[in-house]
Amino acid sequence: MKSKLKVAITVLLAGILIFTLTALVACNGTGGGSSVKKPRSVSNEKNETDIKNAAMVDLSDLINNVTSDNASQLQEDKIEINQDGNYIITGNHTSVTVAKGVTAHVFLENAFIENQDGVAILTDKKCNLTITVIGENTVKNGGDAFNAIHVKGNLKINGNGTLNVESVSKNAIKVSKDFYLVSASLNITAENHAINVSTFAAKDANINVNSAGKDGIHAECDYDEPDDALKCVFTTESGFVSLINVNYTCNVKGDGIQADTFVYIDGGVYNVVTVGEFIKDTVENREKYGLTEDDFRYIYRGRVYYKVAKDYYGKNVLYALKQGCKGIKVGEIEFDSDGDGEDDTIVTKDTNYSIIIKSGTFNIDSTDDALHTNTGNVIIDGGTFTVSTTDDAFHADNLLKITDGNIQINYSYEGLEGGYVEISGGTIYVDSEDDGVNAASDNPHVNEHIIVTGGSLTVKADGDGLDSNGTIFISGGNVTVFGPTDSGNGGLDADKGILIDGGKVFVSSALGMVETPAANSKQYSVSYASRTNIVSGTVISVRTSDGTELVSIKLEKRCQSVIISIPDFKKGETYSLYTNDVLLETFTINDSLTSIGISTGQGFGGRPGGGPGGGRP
Repeated sequence: MKSKLKVAITVLLAGILIFTLTALVACNGTGGGSSVKKPRSVSNEKNETDIKNAAMVDLSDLINNVTSDNASQLQEDKIEINQDGNYIITGNHTSVTVAKGVTAHVFLENAFIENQDGVAILTDKKCNLTITVIGENTVKNGGDAFNAIHVKGNLKINGNGTLNVESVSKNAIKVSKDFYLVSASLNITAENHAINVSTFAAKDANINVNSAGKDGIHAECDYDEPDDALKCVFTTESGFVSLINVNYTCNVKGDGIQADTFVYIDGGVYNVVTVGEFIKDTVENREKYGLTEDDFRYIYRGRVYYKVAKDYYGKNVLYALKQGCKGIKVGEIEFDSDGDGEDDTIVTKDTNYSIIIKSGTFNIDSTDDALHTNTGNVIIDGGTFTVSTTDDAFHADNLLKITDGNIQINYSYEGLEGGYVEISGGTIYVDSEDDGVNAASDNPHVNEHIIVTGGSLTVKADGDGLDSNGTIFISGGNVTVFGPTDSGNGGLDADKGILIDGGKVFVSSALGMVETPAANSKQYSVSYASRTNIVSGTVISVRTSDGTELVSIKLEKRCQSVIISIPDFKKGETYSLYTNDVLLETFTINDSLTSIGISTGQGFGGRPGGGPGGGRP
């Protein structure tokens, strides 16, 4: 969406032009006779395979190794393990420590370990600790700046029991290397991160984060030196999260799942709630939390926080989130190796996927973005999603690709956003305060596009329905857009033109910013415009000369403009447009675009597509 000033000018022009509508010639998108170049879709099959293989951590030994035969019983209050071996711990204890370099397998059987003055389970460096949970077990810490479980090496947890972990000061589980979890159930409460690791892989497990002051699951690259963080490149060796058939529930103030490099999910149920803390725009808050002017993008109205445009001109006090609180997030790596404040590594459409979701059920209610990646690309291969967010639902700095799945976005600022947005399958519904689908990027190397080749996409947007800073190309699937009711936005908006070569397309919106398909589109379209509103709930239909119904859509919002493109349209054939069985017009298809009604196209003044994060209150 654009600035209010431009909207005001557009509305003024619309008012002037309304008197000469019948004399206007229909315009066609970015020029009635213009030829739009078909965009090329992005392919990342090799990179997707790389991540998939990295995420398939071999957990077979951990699945089977759950027997405590020949294990030694430990009964001390403060347990110290100084040599390799298998150990059983039951009953009440103050702490468990493991010496440097030791490989230990500990069986917790109805154990209660609470250290009121420090870490409850602690290992020294280069340790490998395996914990098998049997029955109900609890681990708690105390004091300031302590983790409840702190492993300075690798940690594995298995078994069919439950482990309750509570930290009153820092992280519940802190692992400097890899953390693997199979079968067991974790219940976690943490002042900081619930799980803070280098790499986390889980399968057939249950994780319940009752509350966390920061992230539910936090995976970051294993840097040997602090400065290495500034030189890190994409890797499949650390900084990732892999979840297979995991049931994960969290209610956190940070991110539900956060990884430096990538997140891989296949199966399971994910109930993610993130609750953001808002702070006012003051000099003190900017300095204290490291925020800039661009971070303050929210207003408080009617006891609810709303995101607003970057060029918001209202008088409301502006707020920012104190910390990120996204549902699933990837990308904390900095590429500024020389410290000049600019990224030295250009992340392009050929870089790795950062989020791969193969299947699962996802219920995400987040203050910040529901799915977000700063680096790499996002692919949704399946799954069922129910999303509500104050910000973007799905955001990728580069490529957002959806091949399958059932996606229900009930509330969002922007629905689907990426430098490239490609949809080839699935059933998608987007309800957005701003743009429904937005292809926009600050990267000059990105030539933005929206490509729809299959699936079902329904958009209900107060901003632009489909908005691309480059092109929009539709060649298959079903695309239904219930666009804006104000004249400052359009159902379709593309800087470099709109091509429709196939599929079923229905777009409704207000007049003023209507853009229509280019003349070199291979599929015929009809564009209808009305001086008066067609009210919400009206059924729009198209019928052949013999009465056969080809299209029937019930409006979810009022409109003045309707664009329809379907494979059934044939050159030289005559059709009729109806509202609630009342004939509006009969028309004959002669050109790629047939304009009927008072006028269509950009007669009210078109404008280019929106930048990332555009919008209005």
